[in-house]
Amino acid sequence: MLASLAGSFLNIPIAQLPERNFMSGEEVPFFGMRYAIPVVIDWPGTIIAVNVGGAVIPGLLRSTCS
Repeated sequence: MLASLAGSFLNIPIAQLPERNFMSGEEVPFFGMRYAIPVVIDWPGTIIAVNVGGAVIPGLLRSTCS
């Protein structure tokens, strides 16, 4: 339990999604209605990570106890 609690402060990065730029003020037709897309100029990148205390340690404990 203490290892899981201590490991909850550690994240292992798995992948990184790149930054994206969206067009602002664009209107999209959908089923005959026109919808305005919200203004988003810059979308920062996203990092996908695995938490040590929530995934790695419980997974190791499950594999050793089975």
